[in-house]
Amino acid sequence: MLYSRYRFHILLLVGLFINSCNAQENSGENRLLLEKTIALPGVNGRIDHIDINVKDKIAYIVALDNNTLEIVDLKSGRITGTIKRLHEPQGVAYI
Repeated sequence: MLYSRYRFHILLLVGLFINSCNAQENSGENRLLLEKTIALPGVNGRIDHIDINVKDKIAYIVALDNNTLEIVDLKSGRITGTIKRLHEPQGVAYI
């Protein structure tokens, strides 16, 4: 009897948790949309981190396997600069 009461309470709690998940707003309705693709010629390997100067629309992209930091003008879609000879760069921050 005790086991069946315990089992009932567990099932009740699980049912309440599952039902409460339906009360949340749908996610993904305001999705990011692809505007353009920007090629990075000469960049090989993995891209590790990206930071963006939103005001000036410039992206700073760490090319880990390339040992470079690529500076990309998002308006024109072009690489405007490269910092070379970095030793396994694994982070970038625009301040």
